Amino acid sequence: MTRLLLFSLISIFCSCTTVYFQTTQPNGVDKLAAFPAELHGTYLTNEGDTVTINENSYIYPEDFEDSFHISEVDSSDQYKIENGLLYNRNLPTEDGVKFENQNDTISYDVVINLSKSLSDSIIIKPFRGYVIMNEINDDGTYWNAYLLKPTKSGITVYVVGDFDVEKKRSKRSDGLITDFYKYTKFEQLDERKFLINPTPEELKKLIKKGFFVEFMKLEKL
Repeated sequence: MTRLLLFSLISIFCSCTTVYFQTTQPNGVDKLAAFPAELHGTYLTNEGDTVTINENSYIYPEDFEDSFHISEVDSSDQYKIENGLLYNRNLPTEDGVKFENQNDTISYDVVINLSKSLSDSIIIKPFRGYVIMNEINDDGTYWNAYLLKPTKSGITVYVVGDFDVEKKRSKRSDGLITDFYKYTKFEQLDERKFLINPTPEELKKLIKKGFFVEFMKLEKL
């Protein structure tokens, strides 16, 4: 379970629907080579974690947890226990982590700071007072888009709302996906996945009408 995926926030929602973008947003606008200076700094999240934004990268905490039978330590080269610490080749760190052994079951839950840099798969663009973070999806076909809004105290992060497909709304949803069909063309990829490619003017309307919802506030330290 992930504690915080700063710019993969959709995975934390109840996932009524997922909306991808055909291209990086806003369409036709040149990407920024670096994060604007006003975004640089260290921030405190709602959960009490810290996130740091530098010129070309950001550092965020992610929670890793797992459990397995102790016999796997001897049978697999993935694990090693040394000086009371567990070393796991699948973790994004060369350091050992603390673990528990209960009835021959090894378990750990550790927070590791990860760093991501601007690249061909993470692109930022300016748009009407926002910085839009575009991150390519897992299979490299479409894009997720997140809005970063600088404020006096830090940054407010907005993500695409979690909308219902059917008319009967769940208590956790942000409304109906069909409410936004009037603002741009929606292509339905499967039962709960959609693809859009709005013009900048259509994107402006989507933002204004609540297509993006506030997810968290980052308070600058």
